Parts: sequence; C-alpha cells; structure tokens
Amino acid sequence: MKKILAALLLVVSAFASAEIVTIPIPGAPGLNVTVGTGANALPLQNIRTNPNAVNITTWDDSYNNVPLGFNFPMYGQTFNNSWAATNGFVAFRDPATTGLYGGCCSGVNLSSNPGSAYNYTIYGLHTDLYSWNGANQYYLRGTNEMTYGWYNTHEYYNNNLSSFEVDINSAGAFNVRLGSAFVSTGHPVTSGFTGDLSRGQYFQYYYGNGFNIPTSR
Repeated sequence: MKKILAALLLVVSAFASAEIVTIPIPGAPGLNVTVGTGANALPLQNIRTNPNAVNITTWDDSYNNVPLGFNFPMYGQTFNNSWAATNGFVAFRDPATTGLYGGCCSGVNLSSNPGSAYNYTIYGLHTDLYSWNGANQYYLRGTNEMTYGWYNTHEYYNNNLSSFEVDINSAGAFNVRLGSAFVSTGHPVTSGFTGDLSRGQYFQYYYGNGFNIPTSR
C-alpha cells in the first residue's frame, strides 16, 4: 500500500511562479504529492502528434471507455479499465454505475466529500468542457502506461481554450500536466484526485470559479 501511494505524482504547469512543493496526501499518512510550477513543471507530451494516438470522438458531457491493458494500483485498489470524460477527468470505475456519468456541468469541492460517485478519479481540469467536432481529445496506450490528452478544448458556451494531460502507469504513479487553461468565472473548476472520499483520500490542487494559465508550453 505505502509503496504504491508513494509513487503518486501530480505536476501542474503554472506560470506565475517556478517552484517545487511537496504536500502531504490526505488519507495517506507519511505520503506526499509533488507540485511543480513554471519552469519546474513537466511540459505537455502533446500525444495528438503521435500516429499511435487514438482520437476520442464523443459529444458534450460524455465519456468513453478506455481499457488500460495493464493493472493500475490506486489507494489500495487495482484497476484495468478507465473512462475518459469530455469534461476533463479520468474515472477508474464505470461512471454509468457510480452515477458520475459525464460530470456535468462543473467541478466540485472534493474537500466537502461530494459522494462516492467521485471516488477513484483523476481530475485533470474538471469543468464544463466540450470537444469541438470530436477533434480535441486523445489517448495513447503504451505497454505499461496510458496518457490522456485534451487539446484546445473549449469551455462550454464560449471560445476559451484549455490543454492538459493525465498520465498513469502500472507502478501506480501518475501526473497531471496543465499546459494552458482558460475557464471563465461562470464555471467551477477542480484539479486533483480521489481514492475513497469517505476515508479522506483525496488531493485537491485547485477548486474555484474559473481558472487561468495564460501561456501554453
């Protein structure tokens, strides 16, 4: 359990500062998450340029099943399946079964324990997004790794654009890379991840109305 969770990694690109901060993970005593900003953040992999990447064609407030092809350990559970949502998150339990569905139509405050539907999910940039003509969302499967990408994804009802990625591997490590984000104050945004919320297992990098990282890397 501890060896798995010690590998958890969240790296976020923000341009107001450049630093690396280590923060305790709630619900996992003695374990930490690393947040890197500015020059210390990981750049986007931009998987959409890879010929092996799969373009997810979907519709508003929807999600697609993406089998992993390997086992992904997270908070003491093991998953071999995932669901990538238009609204900026990756769930490891079927959203139709949990009741999360497409996560319409905004992020939620994970610290308020919004319910079990939000468990075992990585929230790259959960808000009200849509994939214009199905051309903005991709995944790239490796032998022991999966990368999910959202590129120039529109905020619903306006032309604000965001680009970000979620990357996971069979060792239980994962990262979130925010290359750019522009979400108006009319839409709440969540960035973080959860295990079992009833046990306090979550990390919330950001929750608020709107989000702005003006420069893409």
